[in-house]
Amino acid sequence: MLSGNHNIEKLIRYSNLVDKRVRFKATREIKTFFYMETPEGYYASEHEIIWLHILLSWGYFLKGEKDKSYVEAKIASNLLSTNWSDEGRFDDPLLRIIIATLWMMNDSWEEAKVDFRVAYNLDKSQKWILKLLELEKPPKDFILVLGGIGPEPEWDPNLKLNPLRGIRGMKFSYMSRRSNLTLGDNTKEIPMTLTPDSKNWYLRHQIRDNEIQDLIQDSKYGQKMLASALKATGRSAVGIVGGVMIATLGSALGAGIAYLGIETQSTEILVLGISVIPMSIVYGYEIASEQLSESIQDATEELDISEYYRYVRYLPDYAWVGFSDSLDSPIKIKKKDKVISQIPKQDLNKNNIFILHYSDVVD
Repeated sequence: MLSGNHNIEKLIRYSNLVDKRVRFKATREIKTFFYMETPEGYYASEHEIIWLHILLSWGYFLKGEKDKSYVEAKIASNLLSTNWSDEGRFDDPLLRIIIATLWMMNDSWEEAKVDFRVAYNLDKSQKWILKLLELEKPPKDFILVLGGIGPEPEWDPNLKLNPLRGIRGMKFSYMSRRSNLTLGDNTKEIPMTLTPDSKNWYLRHQIRDNEIQDLIQDSKYGQKMLASALKATGRSAVGIVGGVMIATLGSALGAGIAYLGIETQSTEILVLGISVIPMSIVYGYEIASEQLSESIQDATEELDISEYYRYVRYLPDYAWVGFSDSLDSPIKIKKKDKVISQIPKQDLNKNNIFILHYSDVVD
């Protein structure tokens, strides 16, 4: 959609599949969230389902089907407003800001103000929202720039949490820079505001599994951890024993050669024997150390949960917001003196609401 491809037919079909499989309400015994369970056992978390409806709303708008765009925005907003589980309602200021932008695209300013107000209540640092809430009508130009390339999972074992689940710990790392962007035209520039980030989406994602799922995963992971430990221990033992044997036998051989040199009064043989002893010890140590390092590395790779943790790979890390009533065409988004995006205003007499993207990983 960012590149101009407004064909969302596959997304629509997938949305129909989701609607049939989402667990909108869970029993108290199961204590799960509302998820879509795929045949291979993946449970989509709240923000992933909400993001699906955000994409549909955005896609319908780009296709010129505002009625359908409005419906999808309504679904996304409602999903954030409902208490789905015993663990509490999931809500997020960045998602609210994005949905409010969709309302503005669909000429629904009052609906947009509702979501903007919730976003501010969730994060009082977003003072720019208060300026919007004072307006009786939306600004002429409103630009939302989605930033970042999505986080990467990293293994983060912590035995203090739980002897088993602690080893199964994980965190997400971000590479995006949170750069300063400006919004303007050929004569003026306005600093854009950075929104809250999306880290809470992934924190919620990590606690999405119900207690039964955790127990199953603990059992599977415990078996895997035991197998890896046994294999690593066995391999390390073989390497250490082999290294010690090489060092011991080499030292004995060196001592024998040195003794022979003394008996024959041969300086060359004596020096050779003396040289063999430390060489054997060093070589034996290197073999043992190499086997130990390889065993630890193999076990780490097998137990590293981040290698197979599944989640939606791209979602924005954060966004920039800029708005004005007095920008001329073309609208320019800049990082320092570099123009990273330029937008021709579609109609100077109508509101221009745009969603863009900037990876923000390189200067």
